[in-house]
Amino acid sequence: MTIDDFVATSLAQIIEGVRRAQLAADAHGGRVNPNRTHFTTFESVEFDLAVTVQESTKTGGEMGVSIWAVKAETGGSSQSQSTLAQRLRFKVPIALPIHETTLAQAPRS
Repeated sequence: MTIDDFVATSLAQIIEGVRRAQLAADAHGGRVNPNRTHFTTFESVEFDLAVTVQESTKTGGEMGVSIWAVKAETGGSSQSQSTLAQRLRFKVPIALPIHETTLAQAPRS
């Protein structure tokens, strides 16, 4: 999965999850992310990703299967592989769906 697909899918699922939780909370008189002010508030979704890049070269005949090998040789062919891992950290501000009922309108227990 590419980083852009992962970020887009994650944020879409978070927003969809909040919306579903709001519908479920309504059934029990609860509120998820109620409108506390007249202004839109933003939340930050923090991502901390481990990104790996693999480079592989193959020469010669057939390549054998090798797991976690830096260099594998089979039948006159060779393969070398290098892996570089980096951490990628960033925050994305999002406005979560506001519950349609404000706190002032919510029923009190």
